[in-house]
Amino acid sequence: MPYAVLVSVLGAIVSAAIALFGFRSWAALTVAPIIGGPLGLLFAIFSLRRHDLPLRSTLEAYRSAAGVSEALERYLKSALSVGLIVACIELPSIMLGQDTALTICVAGCTIVLGGTIYRSWRLTNSPVRLDVFQVAGGIGCLVIFGWMGYVFTTEIRPWTFDRTIPLIDLAKIIFVLNGVAALLSAVLACFALAIASSLSAATDDLER
Repeated sequence: MPYAVLVSVLGAIVSAAIALFGFRSWAALTVAPIIGGPLGLLFAIFSLRRHDLPLRSTLEAYRSAAGVSEALERYLKSALSVGLIVACIELPSIMLGQDTALTICVAGCTIVLGGTIYRSWRLTNSPVRLDVFQVAGGIGCLVIFGWMGYVFTTEIRPWTFDRTIPLIDLAKIIFVLNGVAALLSAVLACFALAIASSLSAATDDLER
């Protein structure tokens, strides 16, 4: 399917999601795709013209011409490995009680974030360039999993439960929380490196 069509559809979907969850209005939901679709199409045409590509170019052709990186997938694997290692280290803490285990788990999520960014930075040996689909997917991950983490730590707060959580459930919570932290860390690291690459390229252009 042509890149321009895909971006136009993405624009319609994103605008509809903003109207539904941002404005919570069915009237806005009806109008939003009509606005978002053409805007997405215009953005796609501009992107294709920028790289001297015909309008019928596919997504693969655009990514090849624009030098789009498959960075998110690579960093996601790195982040999940960090999350798994941290979860395994935290697992014995369930024998110390649920309060201690969950406190250590939440603190460990910051280690997952730091470890992911560090490993991702070391993995980078070329400029990180993203396309609109990767950016939209990354933002979606940040919203969904960020909301899940926020609800868990501020609303549910299982470490305040009066009832005892079974050990198997504590183990599941540890692995799930570190997995969510890994997903968020991968997206944040990828976005940070993409921004750094863009700034570096802009600086090089100015020096020339």
